[in-house]
Amino acid sequence: MHRNLAVWLLMVVAFVLVLSGCSSERPQPGGRLSLFLGPEPASIDPALAEDPSSVQVDELLFLGLTGIDDHTQQAVPELATRWDVSADGLTWKFYLRQDVHWVHYVQGRFVAKRVVTAHDVEYAVRRALTAQNALPGADLLYILRNARAFHDGKLSDPTALGVRAVGDYEIDFTLERPAADFAVLAGLPPFRPVPKEVIEQAGERWTEPGNVWTNGPFALASWEHGSALTVVRNPRYYDVRTVALQQVTLALGDDEDAAFALYREDKLDVCPVPADQVSQVRADGGLAPELHLVTEPGTEYYGFNGSEPPFTNPQVRRAFSLAIDRAKLVDTVLQGQGVPAKSLGAPGATDSPANDQSFQGVGFDLDQARKLLADAGYPAGKGLPPVLVAANDDPQVQAVAAFVQQAWQQELGAKVTVQSIPWTEYYDDVVTSSAPPAFRMPMTASYPSESAWLRDGMLAPTGALALQWRNTDFDRLLTEAARTADPARRQALYARAEQTLCVDDAALIPLYHPAHFVASKPWVERTYAPFGVEHIEQWQVKAH
Repeated sequence: MHRNLAVWLLMVVAFVLVLSGCSSERPQPGGRLSLFLGPEPASIDPALAEDPSSVQVDELLFLGLTGIDDHTQQAVPELATRWDVSADGLTWKFYLRQDVHWVHYVQGRFVAKRVVTAHDVEYAVRRALTAQNALPGADLLYILRNARAFHDGKLSDPTALGVRAVGDYEIDFTLERPAADFAVLAGLPPFRPVPKEVIEQAGERWTEPGNVWTNGPFALASWEHGSALTVVRNPRYYDVRTVALQQVTLALGDDEDAAFALYREDKLDVCPVPADQVSQVRADGGLAPELHLVTEPGTEYYGFNGSEPPFTNPQVRRAFSLAIDRAKLVDTVLQGQGVPAKSLGAPGATDSPANDQSFQGVGFDLDQARKLLADAGYPAGKGLPPVLVAANDDPQVQAVAAFVQQAWQQELGAKVTVQSIPWTEYYDDVVTSSAPPAFRMPMTASYPSESAWLRDGMLAPTGALALQWRNTDFDRLLTEAARTADPARRQALYARAEQTLCVDDAALIPLYHPAHFVASKPWVERTYAPFGVEHIEQWQVKAH
């Protein structure tokens, strides 16, 4: 057994014995949950939380102004009870709950501190944007007026930032540009309130057990770095009646195989399935029903350099897109660990057209692909210039490239060469005006909204450099969507933008959204959140 996980297991037993006098290693009905989180959180300071482990722990400990509804993918009240938006879309006012307290858990006791206020939010945002703090989450705040200039040190007056506490329970944000999905951004970790007095007293150690103040559904009880982190139910949480779990222990480490072995022994209730075990587990009649596919907030796509023949012609680009069987790619090359893409934005993101079952997006149609190629002057691929495809040297990336190469050669008659480039050189070689005719590119969204894929990733002139592509209708649709308050209308605008980018112009071809399998025991009643940032406070453990 992996040493860290063995230490963790002993620690869980000891913690349970002390807390409840229970002698069983297994979670008590409705009370205790054990799951494998993965690597050690880099930091649970909301301003530093970027990796999945950190973000998940923050979700347990610190309230956001808003949350995300797992079913509608829209922002819902959390620390804020409601919000107003000005007619021009630039000013957002959030009204805070008045019954949320900072809680200090120390030596097995909860000590209620003061009420969380709008001043805590204002302090958190200013702190994250203070250049000398070098906090990585600052770029998510650049939507605020003067945030980038302040963070770059070009502006020194914090009162010029687009954040202002109005009394104790109202917080105003002024934006650089309209962003109809700002309520989603306002729930991200860098916007979450933090306690100034604790940070000033404890410095970088303010997030350690015994120091940290929290306000979420759980409080930090212990953190054995490298082994496990344990949280306990916060009795002062404003919605504590809905929280069934008394304790959640999150095992830490890099050894997924060792963790999954513990899962098989019923010593973990929830655990990701190691990638190389997926086929075996899916074929296991006992384990297969316990699996769930979790989509990650990203997209793997192939881009075309629109200034390089033959991809100067949109008919050729569309033909090459239609020739790829994405479902077969996911099933055979990825062993099911992905979701075939029909758009650039991933399903589960706020406003993503992929959330709508009627949205067609990109598809697989060999007859249409061959017709488009012939209409472009290349019947059965005759006369097509040789196609060079760049892909970095990761084994899975190369396997996907081989699949694409085979499809284009066999189905379209193209002559395709795959160039393998080390990742350390890849970005500089590809994202330039001299990009190869076709190239692999991953995209990871920094927040769970369609605008993160389209506006942040593709809007000219900052995005899509290697594509050598620009479409003013696409830009107009994104600008209109950013000003549209109605979610259904906004999603429809994004659907038209996706159609323009990925289908009509086929400037790029989405292939799949990365995903991984998670196993959960039958006694765990749980929800599944898009992109895996789970609402564990909603889970229960049944008698077993």
